[in-house]
Amino acid sequence: MNEGSLGAGSIAPGKPMQNGFVESFNGRMRDDLLNETLFFVLDDARAKIAALVADQNGQRPHSTLGYLTPAAYAATLTAPHGGQHARGLTALDKKTTAGPRKHR
Repeated sequence: MNEGSLGAGSIAPGKPMQNGFVESFNGRMRDDLLNETLFFVLDDARAKIAALVADQNGQRPHSTLGYLTPAAYAATLTAPHGGQHARGLTALDKKTTAGPRKHR
């Protein structure tokens, strides 16, 4: 491998926190679906997983998005305002910015 090139990496056995995002997803999927649901056929599993994804992405608020649903947060990013796009200021933005940006 050349210096500066990226190679395939792996997570060391017994070190799940090397990829906390995946571990968080796996735990939530296990708690919200796998521990409570019986799957009878593959199509049944697909339908139940699709319903969970729709709930997660459309109905359930997320703390990292200022307790908005992903769809509501996306709408704040693309809402037209005076011919320009305005960015809604959420609780997340208030923590990381000094205030709303001024458009030129």
